[in-house]
Amino acid sequence: MTKKFVKAVTLLCAFVIAFSSLSVLHIFADQSGIFTYKVSGSGAVLTSVASTAKDSITIPDTLGGYSVIAINGAFAYKSKITEVIMPNSVKSIAADSFSCCSKLKRVQFSENLTSIGEAAFFGCSMLEAVEMPDTVKTLGQYSFSWCEKLSSLKLSSSLDTIDKGAFSGCVSLYDINIPDSVEIIMQGAFEQTKYYNTNENWENGVLYIGNHLIAAKKNISGLYEVKPGTKSLAERCFNMCSSLTGIIIYKDLKIIAEAAFYGCEGITDVYYEGTVDNRRKLDVRKNNNYFNNALWHYMYDPNVKEYAPGDINGDEVVNNKDALRFLKYLTNWDVEVMPDVLDVNGDKEINNKDLIRLLKHLSGWNVKIYSKNVGAEFSGEDHGPVVPV
Repeated sequence: MTKKFVKAVTLLCAFVIAFSSLSVLHIFADQSGIFTYKVSGSGAVLTSVASTAKDSITIPDTLGGYSVIAINGAFAYKSKITEVIMPNSVKSIAADSFSCCSKLKRVQFSENLTSIGEAAFFGCSMLEAVEMPDTVKTLGQYSFSWCEKLSSLKLSSSLDTIDKGAFSGCVSLYDINIPDSVEIIMQGAFEQTKYYNTNENWENGVLYIGNHLIAAKKNISGLYEVKPGTKSLAERCFNMCSSLTGIIIYKDLKIIAEAAFYGCEGITDVYYEGTVDNRRKLDVRKNNNYFNNALWHYMYDPNVKEYAPGDINGDEVVNNKDALRFLKYLTNWDVEVMPDVLDVNGDKEINNKDLIRLLKHLSGWNVKIYSKNVGAEFSGEDHGPVVPV
């Protein structure tokens, strides 16, 4: 988020606040004191609060004899309200309901709240704390974006997704605890928070929150190992990391969000702790073609050395010495070889065809040679990319 963007948000809020005192026509709406509402089914939806409303506002349990079940835009752009206390009958807060409520410092949520809509509290620059009840299951995009004073956050233990930009721009937010219920974090959910902007929180160019990998620096390169225990890779977390050549992942990983590897055309290898069947259960979402189409090495074990394809004698160099060692091995000489690199052509047999493939490779032919980890399934070209089902 740029300074120009922040300025634009501030000007937009100020502009709308300046005109919020103009009368608004509420079709099919009823009035009760400072509250305007409409009846929906067996409940009342709070749609507006008088422009004169200020300081602490307590929403009544009922309006017109109906339980207040939802808030829809009622507090948006109200510049004099500092606190809102909701009745426990409220189950949902619709999009933009508190957006640009510039003096709002505190909200007491309903204990039965289930959803908070898109940009519901966007630009509430004075809001200091958010304590969600554990009943909240849905948190919309940019729901608390640019709440600049927000420093205390308790998320619902029923959340499974933290949506795009949910807390982006919350520049005072540092202590972030992700509930175990959360399965995936979407793009930029915590971008430009104090946690995000603290360099010490980045590990080798990558940022984790709990067991979720949420962002990577564009200059990350080579082979990167995702930490064991990582539960998800966030949306676009490795976006445009074009120098990334490979990735190591473990069976703990359950979800790879949409476009997590977008623009990572340099990826040639994926080293995976699991089997082909495990991979089929891995939730890899769309726009991850470079990742899906890389050469997959199954049953990766970090404690087992993987020798380079063709390194028959194990000296970490592939040259004519390897071809000679292979020839001696095939003619029953008593020589030491690296058994896991002998199947050079990947047909799961070891014979003269492998020696010929190695000689072609050493002679500059455009042929591929293969290897496998000790005790691992073969990971060669004939398997092809496996598309999760």
